Amino acid sequence: MAVVLLHTFWGVIFFDACEKRRYWCLGLVVISHLVTSGLTFLNPWYVASLVPIYIITFCMGIWAFFTAGGSFHNILKCLSCKQEDDSRVMMYSALQVPFED
Repeated sequence: MAVVLLHTFWGVIFFDACEKRRYWCLGLVVISHLVTSGLTFLNPWYVASLVPIYIITFCMGIWAFFTAGGSFHNILKCLSCKQEDDSRVMMYSALQVPFED
C-alpha cells in the first residue's frame, strides 16, 4: 500500500519538478525511491523496513499535497467540518441546447 501511494506522490512531485526545472527535487525523488527500494531488502526484519517506508510515505504525501496546490488553510477548513453558507448553485452539462435568436 505504501509503495503504491509513494509512486503516486513521486509522480506528482517529479512532473512538477520537470515543468519548473527544479533539478534538486528530481534528485530527491530519485534518492527517496532508491532508499525505499533498498529498505525492502530488509524484509526479514519487517518492522525495520516498514516504519521508515511509512515515514517516507507520509513526508512525500505532504510534499505532493503542497506541490499540487494544497494549503494549510484547506486542511483546517476540511477538519472543521463546517459548511459554508453558499446559496449559489452550479450546473454543468456537456449536452446543452444552443440558444436560438
